[in-house]
Amino acid sequence: MKCALTIAGSDPTGGAGLEADLRVFQSLGIHGCAVATSLTTQDSHGVHGVKVLPAAEVGSRLDVLLRDAGMDVIKCGMLGDADMVRQVDAVLNVHQGETPLVLDPVLVSSSGTPLITDEALDVLRTDLLPRCCVITPNRREAARLLEVPENLAAEKLALMLSRWVSWAVVTGGEEDEPFVRTHVGREGLVEVIESPRVPGPSPHGTGCTFSSALAAFLIHTRDVRRALNGALAYTHRAVHEARPLGTQGGMLMCRLPDCLSSFEQELS
Repeated sequence: MKCALTIAGSDPTGGAGLEADLRVFQSLGIHGCAVATSLTTQDSHGVHGVKVLPAAEVGSRLDVLLRDAGMDVIKCGMLGDADMVRQVDAVLNVHQGETPLVLDPVLVSSSGTPLITDEALDVLRTDLLPRCCVITPNRREAARLLEVPENLAAEKLALMLSRWVSWAVVTGGEEDEPFVRTHVGREGLVEVIESPRVPGPSPHGTGCTFSSALAAFLIHTRDVRRALNGALAYTHRAVHEARPLGTQGGMLMCRLPDCLSSFEQELS
């Protein structure tokens, strides 16, 4: 049995966070394990509050799990504060080994609520990033990680991030364009992948869906480029099939594909 671990915050709507990660893993034939780092209070209007769990308790849960069960991939999402980043890094230092780590640096909610402290960002850069196989920030998150203006070209952001990690994937694009550009930085080069834009607002949880799909496809292929192709195709379909949730109408829920064979072309 192939296993993936998500270390992330909990989203009670199920649209993002570890709930979304587990749904993606299951839909792609992977058993999902989860260690929660924080509890959010949110609905279709946005995030109303965040409670970061005690870092020592989270570290203990993570240590107990990894001592007993080997993982084929690990995905990190929202970590919250510096103590949490240090705890996760310390446990991974003991147990990660050659297991690939995918980092989705959840720094701010789509409604604008900060989800990580500045001190935690410093620790993330120095301690956790060197462990990563792939990092998947959106444009805003990439700019904050690099401490540069948000209007810097995504291509340049991907290039700068690729100096820290093997694969830097900067997602997103201009909303008025008919396609979404994904910038992939690797070994001093940047590749641009264009995907058709699905009309309408961006669904809640697309970043989590993309990064957890990438982690799952890494198990199936052990090749980052092929896993990236699969994750992009998977996320495009999930966005296309998204449906409204809640009274606000602006937040959408990704209804996830459940057939791995549908993505054989992207994985070949």
